[in-house]
Amino acid sequence: MKKALSIVGIAIAALFLALPVQAQPRGSGGGQAPSPAQIEKKLQKVRARLLREHVGLSEKKARKVEAIFERFAPRTRKIEQQKRDAKETLRYLFETDSNDQKAYAKALAKLQRTQEAMQRIRARQFEEIQKILLPKQQAKLLFALKKMQRRVRQAMKRRKGQGKGQGKGRGRGQGQGHGRPPADDDGW
Repeated sequence: MKKALSIVGIAIAALFLALPVQAQPRGSGGGQAPSPAQIEKKLQKVRARLLREHVGLSEKKARKVEAIFERFAPRTRKIEQQKRDAKETLRYLFETDSNDQKAYAKALAKLQRTQEAMQRIRARQFEEIQKILLPKQQAKLLFALKKMQRRVRQAMKRRKGQGKGQGKGRGRGQGQGHGRPPADDDGW
């Protein structure tokens, strides 16, 4: 059960937070980034399609699930921003070859707190979704979100390589993607 909640949590986080990368118009090539309102509109559209087409929910059930997502979104965004901040601090400490052990400890503690807070939120969110969806629908949602998460990661990886050059030895590599994707990898 805990493993399933973790998978759902990661997938939902990817759905909410990484979609802005996908929401940018194709071929915009360094143009102006979309506004938060445009991103939110795109997110709602993608989520609606996912719930109706991939999970097969009725309009009524889809609206109920969307309402759950929306209710948890503000807190989720705040925690994800805190998580990004902690990771950025760690990256900075590494890049500057810092030996400030207190700074490392503080950033690591913040990262752990955000991960625990996110797990609690995802557990509550999933509990509410369980009240609406049948187990088979929950499973479909889980797999649809996981598939979307992989697509978002691929889009982020492609975008990361654009315009900045593809420096050697950076990242996880640009291979052809043979084999299965890493299980429950949150990109960290």
